[in-house]
Amino acid sequence: SAVLPARAGEALRMVSISRTADLPMSQAVTSAVLDRLADLAMLATAMFIVAATHGTDMLSREVSLGIFTLIGVSLAALLMFLHKGRGYQPLVDAFSQKLPAVVGSRLPIWYAEAHDGLWPLRSRWRIGTVLAINLVVIASDYAAMWLVILAFGWTLPFWAAVTVGVFVAAGTSLPSAPGYVGVYQAACMLALGIYGIDGAAAVAYAVVLQLLNLVVIVLLSTA
Repeated sequence: SAVLPARAGEALRMVSISRTADLPMSQAVTSAVLDRLADLAMLATAMFIVAATHGTDMLSREVSLGIFTLIGVSLAALLMFLHKGRGYQPLVDAFSQKLPAVVGSRLPIWYAEAHDGLWPLRSRWRIGTVLAINLVVIASDYAAMWLVILAFGWTLPFWAAVTVGVFVAAGTSLPSAPGYVGVYQAACMLALGIYGIDGAAAVAYAVVLQLLNLVVIVLLSTA
């Protein structure tokens, strides 16, 4: 999904989840949204760590405020839908009657399936498990970024990789060119520039990192 322009890959990802896990499309969408919310929560945690390390002016206030606002609004909407969503079913039914039949006949079903897909979140153990898995995945990403840093011969701390990860995540969270070309390089230049790495070397690092990610994606897709 990362090779498609803008955020079109997210739609492809939802279709893949639906077909692979044999889930209704509405539940696949819910699963993808929850996964993105978990990613945002981990990104916010990493942002706090990076800001504490380098100062609060490292990321612009607009970027920081935008990310935290998105997380807050998304979590609030999720909690409201989880606890009050069933009560809105009559409103959805009434609204669907005003839509064309091809959509109106399916909308109530999609809404109910999406709400049912959130029921596992009532288990604190499952929420903790999801967050723990996301933490391991993101930590593995940072470790890979750090290994590439070491491969370039730079004697930088592990937090340099975390800084790169935060900048890359913030940049790629917005619509961009296919494969995040340009955005990825700019993010690495800004992040590594904090540690005194010149622009040309940072771009080379970004290219190598992207190629490695692409190789991993291709290998997993053909496995």
